[in-house]
Amino acid sequence: MTADVPILISHLETYLGQIQAGAPLSEGIQGVVFPDQPVTGATAFTTLGLSNHLLAQERGPRARLEFLFACRDAHLDQFEPLSVLADVTDQALAAHAAPPRGTVIGPGGPFFAGSQMEALYCTGPVYFQDGLSTFAGFAEPFLIVWLVPIAPIEAAFVQSHGWSRFETLLTEAQPDLLDMLRPAIVDHA
Repeated sequence: MTADVPILISHLETYLGQIQAGAPLSEGIQGVVFPDQPVTGATAFTTLGLSNHLLAQERGPRARLEFLFACRDAHLDQFEPLSVLADVTDQALAAHAAPPRGTVIGPGGPFFAGSQMEALYCTGPVYFQDGLSTFAGFAEPFLIVWLVPIAPIEAAFVQSHGWSRFETLLTEAQPDLLDMLRPAIVDHA
């Protein structure tokens, strides 16, 4: 069963504000823009329509998901976040699988000149309002996967020490995960 798109849009707008723009990412999948999310001076971008696909999970039943990416507005003139969403969406559809929490996508080169961020870390949308990931419009589990930009050394740390330890470091260091110019929180893998 696919969700009624207006109901999913209403859910996203409840937690992210009104959609301000959109662009096609893949057949039947849009990228949509939410300014001033999760904070003023940042913009959130989500897929819309990826949840029409039922994707395998590592454990548990197949699930439906939408991807979420966010960054400071100051970085938006240096790269296109919707192209990041398009690439990750294509990978998920090709694998027909939902990336589990702690998955690292990349590194694949800097997102833009001067940024250490080259990979994406998949996690829950903890910077956003509670309830964003809770959508009852599907019979199957629904996930919002937040794609957090990380540096290659952080990607290597996740691979060698695990996602749980990395998330502990994130909690301790409290970096600005919306800042594409932030320093890495680890100095060795």
